[in-house]
Amino acid sequence: MGQEWQMVTTRDRVDAPARAVPPSALVRFAPLLAGLAATALAAARSFVPSPWTDEVVTLTLLRRPLGDLLAMLGDVDAVHGLYYVVLRAWAVLAGDGIVAARMLSALAIGVAAAGVVVLARALGAPAAAPWAGAVFVALPVTTWVGSEARSTALVAAGAVWAGVALVRAIERGGWWWLGYAALMTVTVGLFVQASLLFLAHGLAVLWAGGASRRLLAWAASAAGVAVVLAPFVLLVLGQRGQVSWLTRPEPVWVARRIVALWFGGSPVVALVVVGLAVLAVVAAWRAGGARTTALVRLTLPWLLVPGAVLVAVSWVLEPMFHPRYLVHCCAAMALLAGAGLAAIGRRTWRIVVAAVLGVACAVAIAVTSGPYARDLADWRSAADVVAERAEPSDVVLFAPDRVSDERGPRRAMDAFPGAFDDLDDPGSLPGDGDGHPIWDGGLPVEDVPASDLEGEDRVWLLVGMREYPAESAGALDALEAEGYDGELIWSGPSTEVYLFSRDG
Repeated sequence: MGQEWQMVTTRDRVDAPARAVPPSALVRFAPLLAGLAATALAAARSFVPSPWTDEVVTLTLLRRPLGDLLAMLGDVDAVHGLYYVVLRAWAVLAGDGIVAARMLSALAIGVAAAGVVVLARALGAPAAAPWAGAVFVALPVTTWVGSEARSTALVAAGAVWAGVALVRAIERGGWWWLGYAALMTVTVGLFVQASLLFLAHGLAVLWAGGASRRLLAWAASAAGVAVVLAPFVLLVLGQRGQVSWLTRPEPVWVARRIVALWFGGSPVVALVVVGLAVLAVVAAWRAGGARTTALVRLTLPWLLVPGAVLVAVSWVLEPMFHPRYLVHCCAAMALLAGAGLAAIGRRTWRIVVAAVLGVACAVAIAVTSGPYARDLADWRSAADVVAERAEPSDVVLFAPDRVSDERGPRRAMDAFPGAFDDLDDPGSLPGDGDGHPIWDGGLPVEDVPASDLEGEDRVWLLVGMREYPAESAGALDALEAEGYDGELIWSGPSTEVYLFSRDG
């Protein structure tokens, strides 16, 4: 990485001995293979889990008229505005269903995986590059965010390729700095917390030492991005009340959440990956003394600085930390773990460790890939039941039906409106009639006028019995009081579907 970053000197390497270098064909095509593998795994995972609350937000806004969407972003959710616009363009080709929306993330995570391999090579660790790509593909968080209709995978891709551009800019200068600034502009535009990457990159440049002109070029790039995005950042900061649910992060909670999200809840995956990352740092320190490898100098700040800043801000000012905000840092963890694998001297041990990690990741992914794996959301299954068994002009009601109940059963209709197209919805409130900018809501079942149910012999009732037992029980009682007999048709972890009927 330039003279200061020591691209390929023996002093700066953490690679394995030459005899352990993978076959040349594998090395040559490693970026493509990693990208295809990550996309394929994420795409396969996209068909199974029901969308969770944030994904239903995505689908709801994807189907909203563009003018209405842009107007809404002035009040709420501007932090994801660029993603919604990009997704709308994608939907022109792929459609606006949940699987189509997730496929954009699957492609993005493939781009990120390819970038991990390219970045490892650029950092002077060619033997570590295939291992880093393999670790990134295997991590449970990779296929999780790659099969989710949110911006996280796109942010990860932007962060990885911004790292590639930074390395090239330090080596070659010139237009590469403009490319770095452009990639960071898009990445921060997709998610404003990614701006903390600038701090990590600045520390990496300082750690590398050398010519002050590189530090000045980095600072100029960061300043240019700040000027371009200043209105966006101010708008997002003005809407920070929408994450008022965040709390100050306690260490045990942070550790548990990171293990759950990054490592699929598997202590084995967490221990192996973190152990390999530590091995990479130790090997680099022993090989180069204070002049650690270029890979460590970039990835260690990337891994630690954004989280440390968010935790500090959360305690000093107001809560702003959540492990989801740091998913792009998993690429840094994969790079370090890949370097750790490459640093294992014996080929046999390297293969054993890689196999243990691969099996543990596969188990973790399988455990977290069921239909209700995402926050116990079951709205896909509930909608399927209604679509299969409902008759035209049946009535559908929801309990509870307040827009403040983000996990309420109306989310099934928001996510899968086609399943309810032929049903009457007398409880619904028009548009944002109760003032919520995203969700539709409705009346409590008890408040639905009896006249709206006259002549209606079949009523479908979706209730959130697990989280809202009182409202759900009240709705059941209200329909029975109207002369209906109820039958439980389907029960999921969050939603129950009843069919109420009465003789005409």
